Amino acid sequence: MKNKIKTLALVISIIFSLTVFSPESLFPTVKATYVEGEIAINTTWTLVDSPFILSGNVTIRKGATLIIEPGVEVRFGGNFSLIVNGRLIAKGSEPNRLIRFTSNKETPEPGDWRTIYFNGTGQPPSLLENCTVEYGVNGITIANGELTIRSSTVRLSSKNGIVMLNGSVTVGRENSICNNTASGIYINGGNVVVEDNIIEFNGDGIILTGNLTSFNINITKNSVNLNGKSGISFLMEDYNQDSFVVRNNVVALNYYGFYVSTDASTIITRNYIRQNEIGVFYELGSGHKANFNDIVGNVLGMDVSADATVDATRNYWGDRSGPYHELLNPKGKGDKVGGDGVNLDFIFFLTAPIDYSNHPPTAVLWTDKTTVAPGQVVAFVGFDSFDEGRVDQYFFDFGDGYNSGWTTLSIFFHNYIATGNYVARLWVMDDFGEVSSPAFTTIYVENLPSLNVELITSSNRVPSGGEISITVHVSQGGSPVEGANVTFFSIKGGSFATKYALTNSSGYFTTSFTAPAVEEITDIRIIAKASKSGFADGSYHQYLTVLPPLSVDVVAQPLEVLSGETSTVSVYVSWIGEPVEGANITLLSTNGGSFDEPSKLTDSSGKAFFTFNAPQTSGEIQTTIMAHALRGGFTDGEGQTTITIKPKMFMVRVTAERNTTVSEETVIVTVHVEHNGESVQGANVTLSTSAGTISPTFNSTDSYGNVTFRFATPPVSGETNITINATVSKTGFATNTSSLVLTSKPGILTIVIEPRTYSAPPESPVEIDVYVRCDGRPVAGANVTATISAGVITLEPCLTDANGHCIFSFLTPKTSETMNLMVTVNATKFGYVASPTGVSLTVISEAGGIPWLTILLVLIPVLLVVMVAVLVKFGVIQVSFGEEEEDSIS
Repeated sequence: MKNKIKTLALVISIIFSLTVFSPESLFPTVKATYVEGEIAINTTWTLVDSPFILSGNVTIRKGATLIIEPGVEVRFGGNFSLIVNGRLIAKGSEPNRLIRFTSNKETPEPGDWRTIYFNGTGQPPSLLENCTVEYGVNGITIANGELTIRSSTVRLSSKNGIVMLNGSVTVGRENSICNNTASGIYINGGNVVVEDNIIEFNGDGIILTGNLTSFNINITKNSVNLNGKSGISFLMEDYNQDSFVVRNNVVALNYYGFYVSTDASTIITRNYIRQNEIGVFYELGSGHKANFNDIVGNVLGMDVSADATVDATRNYWGDRSGPYHELLNPKGKGDKVGGDGVNLDFIFFLTAPIDYSNHPPTAVLWTDKTTVAPGQVVAFVGFDSFDEGRVDQYFFDFGDGYNSGWTTLSIFFHNYIATGNYVARLWVMDDFGEVSSPAFTTIYVENLPSLNVELITSSNRVPSGGEISITVHVSQGGSPVEGANVTFFSIKGGSFATKYALTNSSGYFTTSFTAPAVEEITDIRIIAKASKSGFADGSYHQYLTVLPPLSVDVVAQPLEVLSGETSTVSVYVSWIGEPVEGANITLLSTNGGSFDEPSKLTDSSGKAFFTFNAPQTSGEIQTTIMAHALRGGFTDGEGQTTITIKPKMFMVRVTAERNTTVSEETVIVTVHVEHNGESVQGANVTLSTSAGTISPTFNSTDSYGNVTFRFATPPVSGETNITINATVSKTGFATNTSSLVLTSKPGILTIVIEPRTYSAPPESPVEIDVYVRCDGRPVAGANVTATISAGVITLEPCLTDANGHCIFSFLTPKTSETMNLMVTVNATKFGYVASPTGVSLTVISEAGGIPWLTILLVLIPVLLVVMVAVLVKFGVIQVSFGEEEEDSIS
């Protein structure tokens, strides 16, 4: 029977389990759709069946289309591929319905599966949009067909993110190609557009290789950053320059920005190559060009191997002075370049970034003669042409069929064989290659005797800004020419006291010339032109060497100091790059302060050191330290630097002996002032308050940085916050403020009543002293009222004096019996609260008999004794003694 019961219980348990738990929970199944083999007809992979796990290769046959719905995951269960011989449309949607091609491993790794392989020759275009392709060997491979990739991520491939072998591929609009081991994009063929993508954290960003002559390549507007090797590598055997565009890309923070190793002549233009270890490196090949790029902030802007050459002109290198090259441009402040100037030709360079809105230069043309005889040499001068950047080249057309061609020479010489009038023109080109409009002048060639001009200077060397005397003598055939028109010109600056003049009867004219201010040795060409009717013009020139002043470099360390503190000022004096010993240095500060010595001589290294004591200031100021250098045989030099002087900052702390006060209470407020942990003596402290009074309101800190004030709390009717503000100032410090908040509460009045007698006969005068206090201190001005025996007698109110005291006087009432009087006293004042207090007085009757109270106190015990005796008498109360109790017991 027991076995039957056990069996029945087991059956019931099984039935219950089957009804409560679903079959899926008892027998778990994989929630995935496994796929492999061919797709021969149009097919859709829906989100309902997701994820799709490839258990082998899946091939979309020609003529078939596979559509993948947004949000679907395609997982590869091994070294398999999705092969597209037909068409694939995978169009996800942001942000939560991306399509994901990934590994089926719980912990995926790059190389878990093979690739998405496109080979759909003659098929409609495929599309990957809003997709993520990850953990493949090569994420996407295009062998043929047409594919567009948009707004997708291709990452974490063990080799390449995207491989292009043939076909037509557009990788454009906000794709992220990142963290692929070999390269982000590998181009070996195909018509390719790579535009507006982020390509970063790959081995190489983009690699171009193979023979690309029959393909169109367009790589534009991409950010190619942070790749371990190169941003963009040119390794191709050959390509078609007419269908090859790589421009407007930002290539930054890679080891190589561009790496070029090909015999094909490449062109790199209109790219932004920034902050790479090497901006552009040419390993192999000749005839390369890199023009109109911004190459800025790289450790090495550009370099070449011995097996490569490149035309790197018209790039911007980060500074208008051009790239630094130790031989060709040692003063260049832009990126450093390698090469020898031949294998890496960087001159000319841009003076502004490639996006600068450049304007054409302006040509200015003048000559040293206007009317000349046949064969007479004319100097054509274009030196005064100008541009907002730099004029690089000149083109002189002499009007007789001859020209200079484009040249870097600003002065060109030419002579005319035949008589006639010739219109000469000049064009100039700036650093951006912009060409000016022509400037014109006319040369008249006539058979005339020419004037002979001599130019004599008082010296052929002059200091910067110095003055010399110039004398001109005009003659013809050995005889002086009077009245010849003399015009002076100078090339490279300076000014003449008289620019135009006539020769005297001896053929002479003298004037003076002021040299320009220069910072390096400058050779100025001074030209004197003479003309007179009936003669061909004559001219002559002399070179004047203008010597720069002493070069004075001033350095302050630190450049920011606190008031009253010091800075070390070092002055270095040199001339033409060599230190100058024994130069007398005088320093001046334009905004106060002082120096340890007013002047010093430079040492053998051309240096002198001073200590600058900053002035005291309450606000930030700047002062210019001007250094004047003087030494015999040299023109004085000057230099300067600027020092910022900041005021010291107080630390101000305001405290009170207690932070909670009551009405009319006086508390001590202490202000402590320090700077960098040190107490500040003599700081001026002003206190103000939102309520109450401060005494005094102004004081100075002692040697401990402290100053105290007395604060009288105002009367308040309820709890009130009162702010006390402290303003601290001192020369050399910035004015600072600090505050303290005190809480003030109404005071509680204590009333003390002290009658001068507690008993008095009827109709006799009585005085009562009343003292009103708060926390033990007297309260003056309190209004005190008193009543006697609930209003039987009413007294006139009085005000407490400075001691909190007032007196009430009254006559005791007439009475025939002794009586008690209750005196009740109350006090009021704004800012305080109080409770009435009372005292009892006795009025003794006139008869002087025993008071009723005394009589009652005597009678009541007597009556009680009588009552007890009566009760005992009648046996109501029995009285027994100890002996009786013992007898009864025995």
